Amino acid sequence: MEQPMQPPASHVRLHGTLSYRLVPRGRAWQGVDVLVGTHQQRASGRLELVVLSGAGNVVRRATADLAAAGDNEWLHFEFAPIANAAGCAFVLRFRLAAPGPGTRLSLYDTAAEATRPTRRALRRLGLHPTRNSLYCRLRYA
Repeated sequence: MEQPMQPPASHVRLHGTLSYRLVPRGRAWQGVDVLVGTHQQRASGRLELVVLSGAGNVVRRATADLAAAGDNEWLHFEFAPIANAAGCAFVLRFRLAAPGPGTRLSLYDTAAEATRPTRRALRRLGLHPTRNSLYCRLRYA
C-alpha cells in the first residue's frame, strides 16, 4: 500500500464530477482508497470511479456504496490489477450516482481549495479542471 506523503490540506465538494491526475509508483495497481467527508450527515447512493489512461481511454471502473461511508473515513475502490501502471499517468473521474436527499460528499485534497467565487464561476461555466492533488492511498497486487 502506498500512503499519502502529506496530510490533507482541504476538501473539495463533489458537484457533478471530480477528476484527478494520478501516477502510481508501483506495478500491478489494483485499488485506491479516498478519504471522504459526508458533512456530518448520513450519505446514500454510490460513488462511481472511472480510471482513464493518459489518452482518455477507460481502463477500469469501480463503485463504492455510500451507505457504509462515515464522515472523514476511507472509501475503498477495487479493480483488476493494471500490470504496468508504474510511472503511467491516469485520470480518476469520480461521480455521485443516485444520491439520496441531503447527501453531500467531499473528497480530501492535498492542495488548498480555490476561493468560493472562483469555484462557483468554474461550475457555472461547466468547467471541471483535472486536479493533481487527490489525498488517497494506492493499493497494489
